[in-house]
Amino acid sequence: MSQAGAFDNGSSLPDIETLTGNSGGAVGPDAAFNTNILGDGTIITVVGDPGTNTLTITPAATIATSYVTDSGTAIPVGNILNVLGGDNISTSGAGDTVTVAVSGTTDNSVQVGNASGSLTSLTVGTNGQVLLGATGADAAFANLTSTDGTVTFTLGANSLDLAASGVALGAILTITGDSGGAIAPDGVGNFNFTGGSTGLTFAGSVDTQTVGGILVVLNGGTGRANQTEFAVICGGTTTTAPQQSIASVGTSGQVLTSNGAAALPTFQSGAPSGSFNSITVQVFTSTGTYTPTSGMEFCTVEVQGGGGGGGGAAASGVGTLSVGAGGGGGGYARETLTAATIGASQTVTIGAAGAGGTAGDNAGTTGGTTSLGTLLTGTGGVGGTGGGTAAIIVARFGGVGGTGTGGDFNINGQPGGAGFGNFLVSNPVSMSGIGGSSHLGGGGVQAIIVGGASDEGNSAGTHGGGGSGAYSAASSTAKAGGPGTVGILIVTEYISS
Repeated sequence: MSQAGAFDNGSSLPDIETLTGNSGGAVGPDAAFNTNILGDGTIITVVGDPGTNTLTITPAATIATSYVTDSGTAIPVGNILNVLGGDNISTSGAGDTVTVAVSGTTDNSVQVGNASGSLTSLTVGTNGQVLLGATGADAAFANLTSTDGTVTFTLGANSLDLAASGVALGAILTITGDSGGAIAPDGVGNFNFTGGSTGLTFAGSVDTQTVGGILVVLNGGTGRANQTEFAVICGGTTTTAPQQSIASVGTSGQVLTSNGAAALPTFQSGAPSGSFNSITVQVFTSTGTYTPTSGMEFCTVEVQGGGGGGGGAAASGVGTLSVGAGGGGGGYARETLTAATIGASQTVTIGAAGAGGTAGDNAGTTGGTTSLGTLLTGTGGVGGTGGGTAAIIVARFGGVGGTGTGGDFNINGQPGGAGFGNFLVSNPVSMSGIGGSSHLGGGGVQAIIVGGASDEGNSAGTHGGGGSGAYSAASSTAKAGGPGTVGILIVTEYISS
């Protein structure tokens, strides 16, 4: 700190030659006449400032000056902080360690809290005892007991064995009925069964009780020892006979039928209302009246309109041809109706067949409408157009099909086919229009001809089909179209007799 091993302070006071700490001896300057004052770098640091000739000594880390606990704050006094125990807690210190331990407890004892906030050691239990609670008091170890002696307890270290005593496994202890309380076995564990006034008897053998006798049933029993063989049993009509057999067992095919609220039912011939035992079919191909067969419960009605006629063909000249179009098929409808809906009778109208167009460029006529009163309708197919002559190509459109209305199943008739022909090659090709089919009948067959010829259209098959068109080619005569076919009405009756 000074030259020649001494520091001249410039005053008459003695110079500082050494520095002495709390321990370790005096420290003099080094060869460069410096004495270094250093902190340990962990707790104390020393910082020198040559400009101000100042040494600043500061702590290297923050040292707590207060300690917050669950309740209150502790502040060291004279750099001393006391760590003390409380209820059932003790502390001890040695070196740089403080040990916190639980104290005041009994070995092998269960601990419970007490009113002061500390622990109370319960009395240690013996082999097989269990810890039992008590309202508002400490729990305690105790032995389990059986007041009726039906359970025995075998005690052991950390074990407790329970076994039934005096009662076989699965044994019945009591029997309880609808009233009167539970009954228990007698002194030797037996239950005794008696019939009393019920009419029943009990016969015991080994592990089986056999019930016999005739059970007497009060307030609703038949009061009858015998019943009529094969007879139906009904509630009686008087209080003296709570049950009665009906008068007759009936014969084969008869049906048990009610006779109203004030009489017993009886077996009667005939099916009940709404059922049937036979089927009858009525077919109409001409206009008239439908009168239901006696006993008809319901019926299925089908109406088919008439088919349209095919178109005629005009006479052809040299290098020309003519084809007629097919007539449309008639419309169809089907519906199932009750006897009440039909009533006493219904008017039947049958659609006429559409006529084929007369020879020449003439259309076929439309088929007639088939109907059952106003309930179901099937209109007729429209007639096919007639065929005029042409030198190169000719085409004629077929008639549209009829429609079905009023049924749960309605079908339109098939349209008639178009007639077509051409003269682009040396031999003409003629195709008459095919007749439209109906649901119940096919249409007239189409004709396809190569060369000079003519012919009438073909008639339809069965009911409601349209006729096919006529044709004429290469100097051939005029021809008429084929006729459609008449409509039809079919009634399928379901009879109860």
